[in-house]
Amino acid sequence: MNILVPDKPELYFLIIAGSAGVTGIVLWADAVRWARALLTLLLAEVGADIGWLAPYLWHWNLSPITTMICGVAAGIFLGALLFRPIQALLLAGFLALLSAGSLACDYGAFHSPPEFKPVATAHADSVVEIKSLAAEVSVLPPVESSIKSICGYAQNQMEKLTAIQRSEVYALGVGVFLIVLLLGLLFVHVASMIGGAWLGAIFMVWSGCIFLQYFRPSAFTWVIQHNLTTWAMIVLAVSGMAIQSHTILEKQKKSDDKKKKKSAKKSEDKA
Repeated sequence: MNILVPDKPELYFLIIAGSAGVTGIVLWADAVRWARALLTLLLAEVGADIGWLAPYLWHWNLSPITTMICGVAAGIFLGALLFRPIQALLLAGFLALLSAGSLACDYGAFHSPPEFKPVATAHADSVVEIKSLAAEVSVLPPVESSIKSICGYAQNQMEKLTAIQRSEVYALGVGVFLIVLLLGLLFVHVASMIGGAWLGAIFMVWSGCIFLQYFRPSAFTWVIQHNLTTWAMIVLAVSGMAIQSHTILEKQKKSDDKKKKKSAKKSEDKA
């Protein structure tokens, strides 16, 4: 968690952390009830981002506003009709990355944050001003360079491990992905509960770390030294699942009552 917290967070970063914390509380407390709406909102946001970049990526002769609207519509459509498989895929991928990343971290990888080189680094010694440089650089190179930096960082970190350690990490990730995907497709409410509780716990802990680093850096250092972020995420996730299980039991009870009423009505009609 400490590699995700900047040494000196800016004020705008507190706004992002606060928004993430509020989202985490909603996910942690009642993701079962709001899972479809939240996932649809997330897909609409992703669709808007992809739609905005689509004309630059594939050189379409279309307005970014038009493709953005189409992306939002596609995200809403997918969230409304394909909620169960998409939720299962996202949860399986999330837990697979979390478990495999934790094992790789125990083996010695991902202990240092990635280094992102500024776009203008190669032109630092030139006399070209930043404004003229920004006019020459398109929207996509920074996006592409960021993606390449993240992929290169992950690859370099995995190369630190031995072949046996890498195979164990990959096997754990694939195994967790397949198991969680199957369970997520069969038990949609349980998948919402697990995913919401864990994501909510991660968002809340990360938000708390940002605020702690901004106001009390010494306290944040003490928390990291004692590995309290991991324990906080585990405790919050387990308690969130316990709280949301009550919602699942209520839904199951209502479903059973409806089935009993239907069967009773059918028996009355036959009589």
